[in-house]
Amino acid sequence: KNVSKKQADVKVKVKLDNGTLQPAPLTLQNTIYDQEGKQVATQSRSFDLTPQGVQSFEADFKIKNPTLWQGRKNPYLYKIVSRLIRNGKVIDEVVQPLGLRKYEIVAGEGFYLMYGVTRHQDWWGQGSALKNENHDFDLATIMDIGATTVRFAHYQQSDYLYSRCDSLGLIIWAEIPFVNRVSGQEAENARCQL
Repeated sequence: KNVSKKQADVKVKVKLDNGTLQPAPLTLQNTIYDQEGKQVATQSRSFDLTPQGVQSFEADFKIKNPTLWQGRKNPYLYKIVSRLIRNGKVIDEVVQPLGLRKYEIVAGEGFYLMYGVTRHQDWWGQGSALKNENHDFDLATIMDIGATTVRFAHYQQSDYLYSRCDSLGLIIWAEIPFVNRVSGQEAENARCQL
């Protein structure tokens, strides 16, 4: 929130689940790194994770003078690393890319950063079981025509593809798999996926 060249407010929300029957004494460390790997901010919190059930933990950061994600001109990505530490050892870690950008969609005017194409995740003879080199070929073609966005038609696509689009500076329009046959019973499922 509140993203500008002067500052960006970042909230990290981590959900933890202790599948054992005993409380677990842990430390949750959230660290933000810049694109070069330099630590920008970090927070640690120690607690006993109660058994059974998901618990949420939040950490708020203020990043001063952030490098803004500028699409294809400068697809700058920070990364957030959330580490779970027990007895001084990292027992779990999740890495999440983070691009900082303010944008607005104005009713009746649109979203002006978009110029792009629709992409289906399928190739002749392979269906949707694509390899990373197939995704890279498609992305090279998309970049070659100067697109700034990609609409992934009708369904979720490869995690690899989403990550590559982030690093290339492409805006993604993702959709839920609700297409073609409609029975009239899909409303709750579609709402949940959205």
